[in-house]
Amino acid sequence: GTDDVEKDLTFVDTELPKVVKSEVIGSDTVKVTFNEPVRNTSDLADQFEVNDGDLYVESVTLTNDNTAATVKLYSDLSDKSEIKLYVKSGVEDYAGFSVVSNPMTVDVVKDTEAPKIVSYKDAGKDKVTLVFNEDVRFKDNNNVTEVTPDTNSDLVDKFFHTNSSNTPRKVTIDGNEVTLEFDSTNEIPEGTAYVFVDGDALEDFWGNEIDSKIYTKIETSIDVTKPEVTKVEQGDDESEITVHFSEKVDNDSATDKDNYKVLDSDGNEVDANIQRITLNDDEDEATIKMNDK
Repeated sequence: GTDDVEKDLTFVDTELPKVVKSEVIGSDTVKVTFNEPVRNTSDLADQFEVNDGDLYVESVTLTNDNTAATVKLYSDLSDKSEIKLYVKSGVEDYAGFSVVSNPMTVDVVKDTEAPKIVSYKDAGKDKVTLVFNEDVRFKDNNNVTEVTPDTNSDLVDKFFHTNSSNTPRKVTIDGNEVTLEFDSTNEIPEGTAYVFVDGDALEDFWGNEIDSKIYTKIETSIDVTKPEVTKVEQGDDESEITVHFSEKVDNDSATDKDNYKVLDSDGNEVDANIQRITLNDDEDEATIKMNDK
């Protein structure tokens, strides 16, 4: 059976986006963290200025659900120096508010230690996320954040659970988190399991690589908990609603219009006028597109 879930939804965002943290995480890389998600735009790299424009920005990549920007420079930074970073008003949240920022001074302190696994989360039969002590990237594949056996089988084979034959169908990096997804033939066993990362698979942004195999012990259990709605928010525009679930959901039921109701502030059902519902690739977010009235 299914249970009805009611969530209050108001399309109002009055909070201005702000920079809450900035740090040098690599020889040519700065990470800027915001208090809320920001939009990914084509001119995003132009919105970050380093040393009054004397250091040129090569690219900007959003991570951590678009709450952080990884700013890559064309030039390497000198250890034990300082840089001045300014985030321009062209950086906006999804409500269109510009970021509030003043020029910041950021220390450059070189890191010489390889990344380490410090914890894990979302462990189930088909997925686990490894949490590292710092942001990581694929070694020798710095420009990609996702690999599959079709795109780079040698790299995928460096990640596995239990034994080297249990490799994932996809490996995704988001900041300091590495998510491994497994298909039904390579499921993670219930109870205690070990997840391995071979040497030469990952490195930090200083180039410190994991040069030998590392592993972590995880605990999994059979999922008997119903998925829950964790958040409902406005999508990319006022005609979209995004529903976040606590875990993967069935595509057929999640995209069935009859499973959703829209209520007014008095709790009365209104004509939702739903055009379509789509599920994201991770199968844990449903985007409801409303018809324009």
